[in-house]
Amino acid sequence: EGARFPETVISMAIEPKTSADRDKLAEVLATMAKDDPTFTVRSDEDTGQMIVSGMGELHLEIIKNRMLSEFKVPANVGEPRVAYKETVQKAAVGEGVFHKKVGEKMQFAKVRVEVMPAPDTVQAKIQNAATSDQIPRLFIPLVEEGVRSAATGGGAMGYPMINIAVRIVGGEYDAAEASEVAYSAAGALALRDALERAGSLLLEPIMKLDVTVPEEYLGDVLNDLNRRRCTIGNIDTVENARVINGTVPIAEMFGYETTLRLLTQGRGSSSLAPSAYRPIPEEIELC
Repeated sequence: EGARFPETVISMAIEPKTSADRDKLAEVLATMAKDDPTFTVRSDEDTGQMIVSGMGELHLEIIKNRMLSEFKVPANVGEPRVAYKETVQKAAVGEGVFHKKVGEKMQFAKVRVEVMPAPDTVQAKIQNAATSDQIPRLFIPLVEEGVRSAATGGGAMGYPMINIAVRIVGGEYDAAEASEVAYSAAGALALRDALERAGSLLLEPIMKLDVTVPEEYLGDVLNDLNRRRCTIGNIDTVENARVINGTVPIAEMFGYETTLRLLTQGRGSSSLAPSAYRPIPEEIELC
């Protein structure tokens, strides 16, 4: 069984050709994202690039063409990249302590959380089981904020966490030093500690694949799909063509339409749809 599927499976980096175009680029991408809920945009804090994510290579190609041709935004566009995710291998408890001087005041918070696999959820599901004397209720939303931020920031391998549940199981409170900043930071530290103890599992997006080809090209197309780690489900006959159904990692499908046209002299067609996230085989090396 695969994990539940988030909205996006591949991404690409976009940056303006000049600093003067940065605001225009951000505005255009925000406008496009409003029109298409499966298209998301975020800013990479390390590189300053805009990271655009979508449902597949064709989807990102359409987005890129609209941006360059319709909205006339000059930009450099990177190669599509797979949106890998992480989950946890087992349940574990972690603790986070924040005790630092911020400004003129010492600030303190201690938080304990339990993380566990949750295949039926996409974003981290957070529940509170701490008592009010351990963590006062007014600070629980701040702990949750820190947990979500840490989950989005990625696990041991740096990819966003999905399919996890988190319980806030305890903590400590000091009335003189408690603060919102401290509890948010302690929540993030507690989750990172729990993730390290739980062990990370790298997940890759798997797509449902339908390929329609004339009978005489079936063997060549199947051989190519096997090289792409495709799992063939069934092969049906429709009129004078064969229809191949299966599942395949999106990482193996970049440039597939071009290959399919070459193998079938332009007579083959294919379609992809989201299926699941599954653990990536250990022998596969990420580029």
